[in-house]
Amino acid sequence: MSNSSRNGLNDPEKFKEMVGDLVFTATEHREARESGEPAAGNRAVDDFKAKYSPEEPERER
Repeated sequence: MSNSSRNGLNDPEKFKEMVGDLVFTATEHREARESGEPAAGNRAVDDFKAKYSPEEPERER
């Protein structure tokens, strides 16, 4: 299965949701940075990455 299938990029509704979340994350990050609390912005980015990053296949040992 390709990464785009796994993270929903082939589904228009999931893609719209992801773009909305990205805009929200960028806004949160900017506002947190401007207010002097960069850790809050970093948490927003980490949450986005956790939700949308493709899972890595398990590595062979």
